[in-house]
Amino acid sequence: MAEHNSFASPLRKLVSFFKKSRDRWKEKYLAAKKENKKLINKVCFLESSRQKWKKEALLLRKQLGHAAVGSRSLPATRTGKKKDLTAPAPPPSSATKIPHHSYSATTVLLMLQLVLNAAVSLRGSQRVWDTFNDALAHPLDYAPSWFSVRLWLLRVGHHKLMRAKAIADDWCWIIDHTIQLGKTKCLLVLGIRLSEMPKGRCLKYQDLEPIDLIPVETSTGATVWQQLEKTSSKTGVPRAIVSDCGSDLKSGIAMFCARHDGCVSLYDIKHKTACLLKAELTKDEDWLAFTRQAALAKNQLKQTALSHLDPPNQRSKSRYMNIEILLKWGTETLQILDTGEPIDEAEKQQMPKLEWLKAYRDKLRGWDELLQVATLAEQCVRQEGITREGY
Repeated sequence: MAEHNSFASPLRKLVSFFKKSRDRWKEKYLAAKKENKKLINKVCFLESSRQKWKKEALLLRKQLGHAAVGSRSLPATRTGKKKDLTAPAPPPSSATKIPHHSYSATTVLLMLQLVLNAAVSLRGSQRVWDTFNDALAHPLDYAPSWFSVRLWLLRVGHHKLMRAKAIADDWCWIIDHTIQLGKTKCLLVLGIRLSEMPKGRCLKYQDLEPIDLIPVETSTGATVWQQLEKTSSKTGVPRAIVSDCGSDLKSGIAMFCARHDGCVSLYDIKHKTACLLKAELTKDEDWLAFTRQAALAKNQLKQTALSHLDPPNQRSKSRYMNIEILLKWGTETLQILDTGEPIDEAEKQQMPKLEWLKAYRDKLRGWDELLQVATLAEQCVRQEGITREGY
């Protein structure tokens, strides 16, 4: 034992000393590893920054080259001197920047228009901007991050929601709950004044003014009534409230209208016609059999030569607000079966799986007429409103 122990101190002290020494070296190693990670991240950042400035320098050099070519092609004046070159017109995006912002108002506006008017996604708007930036002779500003575009959208929405509304007695509210996320959903209140209602066309999102957005975890009739009372302080008591007449909304609106004689509750026409269609069709055994056959045919035609003719998915919610898709499929598929268009052998083998449609030929015609009546009623109410003549 003494041969292997070259230390004068006893082993019990050496163990404690070596343990402390190991822990100190471990702390030093972890600190050095952390510092190394910071330096690696800094190098990556500097590399990306160098690439960015290099790209900008190449663009400016290219722009300078175009300007030099243009200056050589200018004709000389009568005095033998060339005309003075004026600075090229700055691109729209290089306008004066908004104070305390990195981008100009034009850049912000263009990015918002890409998302709102062109239906471009947030990340897609950044790629579209980069594409234009590479294609144009005069480069635009650097493409804003999609996160910045989302922040601008939130700011615009916050401004529209929080700005002062006119206090008037001709407001019409449209209310509904959003889809629940986790434990929370929101009561959204949109509004438009009857004096500003468009004539001869349906309402658009641009016509409506966001009045209130109230997050809730549970919603009852009493909760909705309290929310409506609070919202009325922003616009005054509305003339009408439009909803889908869900149980909590219907109860809350009834309580609100009972305390304000000038306010009435209106059933949203799309939900109303869907409920009427549901009441009519759920009693029809042929309709129920037709939907079951369509669901079965969809499974039978998957990954076959007739997969392009498989029926559409039948929604579990709001099914009767979208039955025109199923009826259109049945009518158009019947036309294909009746025309007897030349098909290959593989399609002929699968064709018997759609023969059941011929038994519903007359029924499809009747259901389509029922749908046309509902659609005509929706168009009339949406474009002309609810009037005495409409009844």
